[in-house]
Formats: sequence, structure tokens, C-alpha cells
Amino acid sequence: LREAINLIGGIDYYIPPRSKVLIKPNIVRNQEPPDTTDPAIVEALINIIKRKNPSVIWIADGNGEGNTLENFKSLGYLSVAERTGAVLVDLNFGNMINVSVPGGGVIFNSFLFNRLVMEADVFVSLACMKTHSQAVVTLTMKNLIGIAPGSVYGYPPSPTKWILHEKAGEKGDQYMAGVIVDLCRARKIDLAIIDGRIAMEGEGPHEGDPVKLDLLIVGADPVATDTVASVIMGF
Repeated sequence: LREAINLIGGIDYYIPPRSKVLIKPNIVRNQEPPDTTDPAIVEALINIIKRKNPSVIWIADGNGEGNTLENFKSLGYLSVAERTGAVLVDLNFGNMINVSVPGGGVIFNSFLFNRLVMEADVFVSLACMKTHSQAVVTLTMKNLIGIAPGSVYGYPPSPTKWILHEKAGEKGDQYMAGVIVDLCRARKIDLAIIDGRIAMEGEGPHEGDPVKLDLLIVGADPVATDTVASVIMGF
């Protein structure tokens, strides 16, 4: 991972000293990798970032199934946080702020986000490399579905973001592409990382088959990283 980041300018280029860093893994539910982001690569990234003496590192997501913090604990993220000093955050709840999509969105003109999403100086999307039954692939851009709080865009007590799906359907956006674009414009991804060491093909995002690729894709442009991954995946 360090070698890959060095090839795009090195961690010094992306992480200013004393910055607030938010790492967004894909933890949609309590299921082992490659369905979810491997905590080992998140810990590796944190150890690289800590060289820049950040003021805080948040590991943050808003799960679509179950309780986010319980899922973090079950999947090994609590121990990562304890070893590294990172802070686990459930983006489905908390102090919400309204964030506009610059110039207006395809589906949404604004979103409510947990304030930490926008307070972060550096936003890292650390995604799995998976097929997806609706969106075709789920990579660094699709990963941002998790920053839309289930308490706002779901029907409590379920955290599933049904309202995102419904609004997309109303506008004929069957692949959720417009929603994903709106999210990525509302909260810019500063560093995009795709963990393709073990990817998923077939009936993704949950019932697919693991594929050993031994691959990491890293970039500053999530459109570029996701395009490269999609081509490798055969799309």
C-alpha cells in the first residue's frame, strides 16, 4: 500500500500535518471480506497516515444492515482502533448538517450528513472490489452510499437507505448512478483506494465468489480508479 501511494506522490502530498482524516471503509453489514473492507488494510493505511501526525483519524461508515458500531466490533475494527488510536464513528447518527450538491444534483440537490463527513480535511474512500446486482460494480464512488445516514434516508429502525433507492427510481436511475454522482460531488473524495487483493465476482455484493487478484488500485481521482477497476472486472 505504501508503494502504491508513493507512486501517486506519497502520503505527504495528501495528508497535511495535524489534519483531520476520515477513512470510509465499506462495512455495509456484518459479513467477512471481500463483502466488507478488510480491517488489515485500514490499519495499514492508518499507520502510513500517522507519519504525518494527524490531529484525528476517524474510521466512519453508516451501515445498511444492523448496527454500525456492533458490525465494526464483530469484523475486527474495534481492535484496530484500540491499536492505532483511531476513532470509530457511526455515520447513520450524530449531529447532521445540510450539504448542497454544487450546481444542483442529478437526483438530490442536497444531503444531510453527519458533520464529521464535512469537518474532515482529508476524506479517503477505501473500498472493496465487488460486483453489484443493482449498480453493476461497487468501488470507491459507490462506497459513498454509506455516508448518507440511515436515520434520514431509511425507515427506522431499519438503516437501509431506501429513500435513496426510491428517489433514484422516480427519475429512472435504475443503477443508482445519479445518486452516487451527487454524493461524490457533495463530498469530494481526496484519496481513492480499492482493495482488490481478494475481489468478488458473480452475485455481488453479498453472495458472489471470491477471486484472488493480489491487486491494489490507488489514485486521487475516483472516476479514474473505478474505471480501471471496472475494466479489470470485465465491464
